[in-house]
Amino acid sequence: MPYKKTSRMVACAALLAISFAALFSSTSRASASELDCLARNIYYEARGEGEAGMVAVAWVTFNRKHAREFPNTLCGVVYDKRHGVQFSWTVANNRAPHGPEWRDARRIAAAVHNGTLARTGIWTNRNIMYYHASHVGSKNRRWFESNLDYVVSVGDHLFYADN
Repeated sequence: MPYKKTSRMVACAALLAISFAALFSSTSRASASELDCLARNIYYEARGEGEAGMVAVAWVTFNRKHAREFPNTLCGVVYDKRHGVQFSWTVANNRAPHGPEWRDARRIAAAVHNGTLARTGIWTNRNIMYYHASHVGSKNRRWFESNLDYVVSVGDHLFYADN
């Protein structure tokens, strides 16, 4: 009898270990995918804007993830098309990310995603969820200006919060 009991306990422990491993490996894959979506958005939207511009795009993307009106995943936010294309690069034929800007985008994405990049200054405002390039046409710019509160310019982008 003690052998059967020990055997069952070992089997249960093994099953439990396999379940935990599956849980954590799928979570890691999901996190890696989310991190990749965030890094790609930072890269394609702000690779020429320096670190400040890349961080700004990261916070906007992250702010949207936590807002009710947007999908609750980073990939969902980046590829959201319920109200039209949110980030133009998602419908363009882009070259694969590469170079120092890609390394910077991945580093910033990881820091925002895992909480090691602290919210400071204007980025403590979690309502900053919109931006556009400064060269955007007047029709689109009017929509931003009449529906949102202008907050700051970073590089070539103007950032807005819900009013």
